[in-house]
Amino acid sequence: SWATPKGIPNVQNLSLRFIAETAAKAAAVKTGEVDIASPLPADVANQLKADGYKVEVFPSTGALHFALDPTDPAMADVRVRQAISYAINRQELINTVLLGDGAITGVIPPGETTWTIPATPDNFPTYGYDPAKAQQLLKDAGADGLKISITASPAYAPDIPSAEVLQAHLKKVGFDLP
Repeated sequence: SWATPKGIPNVQNLSLRFIAETAAKAAAVKTGEVDIASPLPADVANQLKADGYKVEVFPSTGALHFALDPTDPAMADVRVRQAISYAINRQELINTVLLGDGAITGVIPPGETTWTIPATPDNFPTYGYDPAKAQQLLKDAGADGLKISITASPAYAPDIPSAEVLQAHLKKVGFDLP
């Protein structure tokens, strides 16, 4: 038997299912096949909320990240890597891809409140958006027009739109991307 404090449900059975497709996950909520679905992209969560479903928003340990290939000779010059960092408008990325549902953070997501480090200019000096500085760093490195590519996986919903936003940011400062 289960004893629970007043007001807390007495759960007799719990089944967990992995539903990879976002549309299938939302459909399972709408048909009553599942009681809870997580994680959901902001647009799907907003639509469910508009349809009258209860949506809880909480800090997650998920993160959009952008990794550079350390074996790529184009990344050997630190100024090129810094230019990439200064070229990224992180807030625009959050606003467009995550519909504003996110926070600029360091290497540890804000959901890990015990360990996270706030993304301030003192903690992460190259996290600031400064396209002019990015252009100057590329010029100083002799890399203006440097051809690079972005690889993204469609397995995680934000990856493709994130790559598209990053591509636009990098092209804006002088990188050559397909």
